[in-house]
This record gives sequence, C-alpha cells and structure tokens, in this order.
Amino acid sequence: MREKLLNVLEALFAAEKQTLDAIKEERRAIKTKGSLVIRMRKPYMLFTEKINDREYGIMRDREKIRRLARKRFLEKAIADGEICCRLLAETITRLKSHQGRALFPEGWEQVPELQAARFSARELLWLSTAASSNQKEPEKLTYMTRAGISVRSKSERLIADKLAEYALPFRYEARYENYAHGESFVAYPDFTILRADGREVVWEHFGLMNDDEYAARTVRKIIDYQRGGCSLARDLICTFEEDIKDPQALDQIIQRFLL
Repeated sequence: MREKLLNVLEALFAAEKQTLDAIKEERRAIKTKGSLVIRMRKPYMLFTEKINDREYGIMRDREKIRRLARKRFLEKAIADGEICCRLLAETITRLKSHQGRALFPEGWEQVPELQAARFSARELLWLSTAASSNQKEPEKLTYMTRAGISVRSKSERLIADKLAEYALPFRYEARYENYAHGESFVAYPDFTILRADGREVVWEHFGLMNDDEYAARTVRKIIDYQRGGCSLARDLICTFEEDIKDPQALDQIIQRFLL
C-alpha cells in the first residue's frame, strides 16, 4: 500500500512540477514591467498599470490590459504551484522515512465502503499526512468501525460508518490546528472531515448531557472552537444523542454540511 501511495504522489509531484515550470517560462516571456490594478466603477471596471508607486491609465490599450491580466494570473499560479510542490516533496520524504504504524488499518482494501470511495490523490495526501492522534485512555477505544478504526462509543461508530458510506475521508481524534486572531488553536476533535472543496470540517459528538459537569465542559468546548475560528454549521458540526436516534438524521447532516 505504501509503495502504491508513493507512486501516486511522485507522479502527482512530477506533473505539478512540469506544469509549474511551464507557467514560469510563460511568465518570463511577458516583459511588461508594471502590475494590473482593477477598480470597480459600476457599471464599469477601470484598469490602470502600476509601476513603482505611480499608476497610469491603460483603458484604451486592450493588449496591455490582456498582458497584465495574464501576468497577474501567472504570478498567483506560480505561488500556488510552489506551495503544492513543496508540500508534495515534504510528504514523499516523510513517507519514505516513516517507520511508525501503518497509514491505514490492516485489511482496509477489503472494506467495501473504502473500495467504493476511490480517494483522489489529494485525498490520499490528506489522509497520509494526518497529524498526531489523541493518546488519552486508549483502552476505551473499544468499538470497531467497518473502516477498521476503533472509536470510543456506539454513536461515534455510527458516524464513522456513515462517513465511510459516503466515501468522505476523515481522521479520528487527530490533531486539528487553526489560526484566528493571530493565535494558533489546537484541538483533538472526534472527527475531522475533508470536503470535496478542500475545506476541513470538525465534527464533535456529545453525549451524557444529563451530567451537569459534562454539559458545562461541552459548552466550554464549543466556545473554544468558535474563538479558535470555527463557525457552527460551516467548519464545526455538533451533534447530541437525540440528533442521531433517527437513522436518517445522519444522512441529512452529511448531505447538508459535508457534500
């Protein structure tokens, strides 16, 4: 499995590097010195060329507008491509030197839900670079999911099985880090799910709400997530036992917030 994943990542890196080199070559061919400035003036858009700290009108020079717009696009594509190539290279190096536990549970190839998922290279990259997991009370990981992952409750098993059914890549109790207000926020949520649009969504499931102390910790945790830059129903899903008693409830949550 590891060799197959490395082959996929190396092929992806080679393709991204080739594309990046071609973009850089096209950018070098554009000799225009300035940068394009766009201002909205309803119902029009105004274009100027900025050189150093001065701007020059170019509304009548459509060819220059085209060149500057292309230059602007290429420079953004180069920045994105360099980040992508660096991340891929770092991941390949990490995988080659990885001596720890297997990336996926033993026998995962036989799990129907994961076979059907056909994870993309981007999803495989995300799964393979999972951060450290919560190490607290491993003896309580007593419920085995159909994806071969051990979780702490029957409710979490229901959620994990449903995520696998929808072929959504997820991490269980893995380190989640976000940045808000200039500070880093770190948590170990029940589930971190990767949406098709590349956005990560945290899913916390709460039980025992009839316990006052547990309920107070739950409220504090939700507030911490919001202070850490997560917004309910966008980056953060919170469910309670009552929410998943109906089997169709999980389908509705996934279809509304994760697909």
